[in-house]
Order: sequence, then structure tokens, then C-alpha cells
Amino acid sequence: MSIHTTKEYFKKKADQYDDVDKQLYWVFSDELLWFNLKKTLDKQPDSFSFLDAGGGTGRWTQKILQTYPKSRGILFDLSESMLRVAENKLKHYEKEGRLKIIQGNFENPAAIKNLKADVSFNFHNVIGFVKNPSLFISHLVKCTNNQGYIISFVPNAYHGMYFNISIGNLGEAKTILRTKKGKFSQEMPSINFFTPDEIKQLYIKNKLSLIWVTGFPNLIYPNFQETQISGQTTSLKKLLSVESNYRTLIEIEKKICVNSDLVARGNNIYIVGRK
Repeated sequence: MSIHTTKEYFKKKADQYDDVDKQLYWVFSDELLWFNLKKTLDKQPDSFSFLDAGGGTGRWTQKILQTYPKSRGILFDLSESMLRVAENKLKHYEKEGRLKIIQGNFENPAAIKNLKADVSFNFHNVIGFVKNPSLFISHLVKCTNNQGYIISFVPNAYHGMYFNISIGNLGEAKTILRTKKGKFSQEMPSINFFTPDEIKQLYIKNKLSLIWVTGFPNLIYPNFQETQISGQTTSLKKLLSVESNYRTLIEIEKKICVNSDLVARGNNIYIVGRK
């Protein structure tokens, strides 16, 4: 995938990107992501540092800086448009000296020179958009302090096939099976997909110790409307808008996502490695 294609895609989405917080499925998914991420962050010293690689509008950077008031972060992204939104939200953290915002290509060695963090992560398909996933992970490793953690939340190839079959797009499902590249919607670029074993091998190749691999959400999946910036599938909205339903499903998901044998069922794969 070309840098130009990726930047153009996110340029169109930047101003409305945070509207994802209005889509109940992604609110649900993000609560599970935060639940799992905190398991690593809570082990860190109060003044830990983090790198949000491909962090876009800074949604996760903001949440970490708010929750851990002595932490310091680096927000790195390719898209000027996405970072412009982030700057508007996070400039007070920059003034406090707790945040550095960097625009650049993370696959370029010069762009990551002198970056160091205790926890480095990439969430929500970031590695799906890069040209060379192995190089991307190797650069995350370079940017992480010894004994630090590298966390990825990546597109599950099995879910990509299931999703396309569910909307009648069997051709795209076959493409993902054959090439491990594909789409959720026609307007998006083709992205990289991974099986659980493939992402584990990518970590092992980069000499990381595997700490944890799981997948989620496992019990409810997004439909076509959730691939768009706005709007929601009626059935999902109806289910998740009832607070008791939402809390019940969250508690079930939290209990089962500790079972690594569920990884292939998850919408996305969550993997933690240590340098």
C-alpha cells in the first residue's frame, strides 16, 4: 500500500474520525481493549513512557495521559490531517512536557531515531496499513526500552473472511484467504490481515518473548454499517443501547478473553510481547 493512498484515505476521515465514539459496537470493543491494555500499564512505574505508533487523532494517547497522570507519551502518525485533530485536543499535554507529537513514516529508520518508550503499541489496523509489517514491528522493538512491552491489535484474517461472506462478498473472502490482504468496504484501501500464528511468528522473528495472545470481541461482530464513520447496524444498536445488555456482554467477554484458545474467533487479535 502506498503512503499517498493511506494519507488520502485518512485525510477524508480525520475531522469525523472521533465520531467512532458514537458507534456502540466500537465503544464496546474499545472497553475490552482498555481492559486488556490496563493489565500491562498497571504494572509500569508511575512515570512510565509510551509510544502510540499510528495513533491518529490521539484517542488512546489522551486516555492514557488522563488515567496515568505521571506518564509521558509519544504520538506518531503518518497523516498530517489526523495529527491536526490530535494537536487541537492534546496541546496542553505538549505544553506540560508530557507529550511529543511526531508526523512521519514509521517504516523510515530516520523517522524513529532516538525514540524510546517503556510500552509501545499500535491499535486498530495500523499494521494493516503498512507496507512491511515485519519492518514496522522491528522498528517498534527498536523504540522500546529493554524489558519493555510491544502490543498490537491487528486485523484477524479469519474474521475478515467471515465478514465478507456475511455481506455476500465471497470474492473478497477468497482474496483474504489467498493473499492475506483485503477490504471490509470498497472505499477503503486493501489492508494486511493476519492469522494468530502469523502475528505470533512476526513477534518471534523480532526476538520478542510472547506474553499474551488473545482476540476480541468474540461474541458480537460488526456489520457493514460499523465499517463507516457514522451510523450503526439497527440490531447491534438495539442490543447494546440497553445498559443491562451492554454490561452483561462486557462481563462475559472479559471472562472469556483470558482464554487464548479464543484468539481465532476474535474480531481482532491482541498480542503482547516483551523485549
